[in-house]
Amino acid sequence: MKILNFLIALLFLALTNQSKLFSQISLKDSCANLGYLHFGAGIGKPAGNWSKKYGIMPQVDLEFGFKSKKNWSFTGNVGFVYTDKVKIRTQLFQDIDTFDGLLIDTNGELVFPDVTAQGWAGGIRLGKTFSSLFWKDPNPNSGLFVEAGYKFIRHKLNIQVPLTLPIMLNDYLKGYDRLTFSQGVNFILGYRFFNNKRFLNFIAFTEFAVFYSQNLRGFNYDTRSFDKQKTLDVLSSMKIMWCLPLYQRAPESFYYY
Repeated sequence: MKILNFLIALLFLALTNQSKLFSQISLKDSCANLGYLHFGAGIGKPAGNWSKKYGIMPQVDLEFGFKSKKNWSFTGNVGFVYTDKVKIRTQLFQDIDTFDGLLIDTNGELVFPDVTAQGWAGGIRLGKTFSSLFWKDPNPNSGLFVEAGYKFIRHKLNIQVPLTLPIMLNDYLKGYDRLTFSQGVNFILGYRFFNNKRFLNFIAFTEFAVFYSQNLRGFNYDTRSFDKQKTLDVLSSMKIMWCLPLYQRAPESFYYY
């Protein structure tokens, strides 16, 4: 959350001080210094150890960054990751459920716990845009780009049960939720489009992220064992984002007296 607050503060600073931060420019005529805000979504396919636990993972991202006249860019990212494709659900309750995967609460009623996985992500990236590399782009600020950086995801299983099932509440629940911190590097290849009309801009890209993951709980109740081993996890994603460039647009009309 500190990263999110930091990015929001930077965004507010940029929006309220554009006249001081950026000179008047026309994107279609020159390669410019500019800030940008990205908001978008994508889907990720896990591999490595994650592929044994989760299915397809939808994602939502908010980004803030800066691009230089040399088309170098620096980007900060925060995001939310979610999936309802939890492959280890049956394993979680194997010692306390009935033969058909249900739990019995204090009222003697059968309960089917709803299990999803979710987490917060963040990171920073450094990249370079290559305008008109294979074809002519609409302006010098648009083109193919590559980026690399650091990324983390703090995630856990979200297990929804009624209050009549105390064996899965409060501290007991922590023994099942697999709270994990994953950190590593990510690599991005995509296309960036800036139009002189401020709201007609986007980026689309593929992301390949490699993480080392550590269980923060340490002990899993379902396996009755300590879990201190670091695992190698991979997440390959495709994303598209709307882009709001932050700069002073140069006037397009000339007046003669």
